[in-house]
Amino acid sequence: MSSATPESIQRTLDLVPGHFCHANFDGEFTWVHGDWEELLGVPADQLVGRRFLDFIHPDDLEATVEAMSVLSRGEVVSDFTNRYLRVDGAVRWLRWQARADASLIYALATDVTESMQRDLELLRANRILKLTGEIARVGYWRLDLQTQSVFWSEQTYRIHGVDPAEPVPSLEEAVAFYHPDDRPMVHEHVEAALKTGEPFAFEMRLIARGGELRHVRSKGVVERDHRGQTVAIIGIFQDLTEERKLQREVRDAERLSSLETMASSIAHEINNPLQYLNANLTVVRELVGEIRSASPVELVEELDQILSDCSHGAQQVGRIVKDLRQMVRGNRSGRVVESVDLAHLVQSALNITRCQVHLGDRLTVRLAPIPRIRAVPSELIQVLLNLLTNALQAIDSSNYPDAGAIRVRTFLDQNQFVIVEVEDNGPGVPEDLQRKVFEPFFTTKPLGIGHGLGLHICRGIVAEHDGDMTLDSRPGRTIFRIRLPLPEDSDSARRAPRGLPRILVVDDDPRVARSTARMLRKLGECQVETDAMTALEVALADPFDLVVSDVMMPSLTGWELAARLLAEHECYRERVMLMSGAAPAAYRPREAPDLPFLRKPFGTQALRDMVERMLAGDTGAVVLD
Repeated sequence: MSSATPESIQRTLDLVPGHFCHANFDGEFTWVHGDWEELLGVPADQLVGRRFLDFIHPDDLEATVEAMSVLSRGEVVSDFTNRYLRVDGAVRWLRWQARADASLIYALATDVTESMQRDLELLRANRILKLTGEIARVGYWRLDLQTQSVFWSEQTYRIHGVDPAEPVPSLEEAVAFYHPDDRPMVHEHVEAALKTGEPFAFEMRLIARGGELRHVRSKGVVERDHRGQTVAIIGIFQDLTEERKLQREVRDAERLSSLETMASSIAHEINNPLQYLNANLTVVRELVGEIRSASPVELVEELDQILSDCSHGAQQVGRIVKDLRQMVRGNRSGRVVESVDLAHLVQSALNITRCQVHLGDRLTVRLAPIPRIRAVPSELIQVLLNLLTNALQAIDSSNYPDAGAIRVRTFLDQNQFVIVEVEDNGPGVPEDLQRKVFEPFFTTKPLGIGHGLGLHICRGIVAEHDGDMTLDSRPGRTIFRIRLPLPEDSDSARRAPRGLPRILVVDDDPRVARSTARMLRKLGECQVETDAMTALEVALADPFDLVVSDVMMPSLTGWELAARLLAEHECYRERVMLMSGAAPAAYRPREAPDLPFLRKPFGTQALRDMVERMLAGDTGAVVLD
């Protein structure tokens, strides 16, 4: 520093944050004050006489020379910012206040490197956020609860089909974009967030400007001030329209793939009846020419049989075509929810796969009477076709194809959910892979056989029907179980619990079976079966509240019947009791569960007491001798 500077002025300058300097118009420092060594890495006494232009970042040199030109005209330069390079290569941002006389420039520099870096990071983050929003179709919003004003990001404008240059919408205008059916849901979530302070997330529909329907995922949280008071709600929108469209396209592709898999079977199934239709009609034409010379009665009978076969073939072709049309209808008409009979959809899927399901007695179908549900028929048929195909491939890949069997059944569970099960006795799914089977692109099938999307799409379809889909698998037994809710307005969904429980009485002696049912007539609606295998089918097709079974029977013992029921229906764990003239241990398997047991002969009151206890939920094992 010049010794000519008075000490009082120097002390004053020391109190001012910044770096002072004088320079000439040749770009040389003539005087400096402040910690320039920290700023540029050069001691202050070595800066005097050096060109400050040599320290300026090359990209800022032209702007700096232009600022010097402004100073040379006697004008003031204020808040001019440029970058200087330290001798070690580090960049420092300086903001300048300067003026000049005829020979010197007088300037004050403030180091703003940290704030500029923060601004650059913020700018970079905003650019990344904007790019991310454009790629992921995500926008953000804020609702100020005090002013009721709404803020939309640029991407949120675009999601709504509004030009970002337009004014910010009012709250009423923002709400008006929601689909009328979804507005109550929006209000419920917002009100719940304001009341509880908890975040919310839901999917809804927007009607963009121009009328386009868009599917949007919304997530939001409350914003609080320093006193903990809720002042705003902030959140994001994600446009799922393209994602939903892609999902539909993938689902349609999977549906077509399923049809392609069935193509040869369908052709065989249609060509067979067409073959005998054509053959029979040819014979009919020949017989018409012979009718005058043969016995009219014999000809009429033969013609009647031929025409009956033709009619059956035509009906079969018509049924298959109808089922196929229902399967592919979703590709043309869009997603239309209807009231459907699930058992009919199961039968339609079986009709389409009939040629592949030539299993004779090894195919078991139990379709219990169940209420109608709300569903998209083509989508559920797609799910069923996929599960049936997987079951067929599982038993074909097993080491015992002759023993391969498939079972399909429907029933209504205790919680008033409609259940569909597709079971096979193939090799099963290894335990370590069971949690992966619903993941996209995961498959255990050979290359070219499966692409790993079928089960993932199926679970998505079931989820869109507010249901769930699970897998229960072990060697020799694999069950895919679909659970679907009844409509809220369904008679079964809103009915009161039935007055009398349903009781199945099983005894190979019809007199014992009927008398037992008479003893229980005041406790429930009794159904009598004298064959254990028939009783098993009846009980599995439509679960009873209680099964009362004899032990010693020819086709199945009571213990075996109980074991089969427990294996198939968890609900029967507390709904089976046995009776016998022998001791409780008679014919009892080693690992059989404890079950309530009555020793014959028993009295009416003893039977009623035990049944009443079981129906009331007292499931402790009781043995009466």
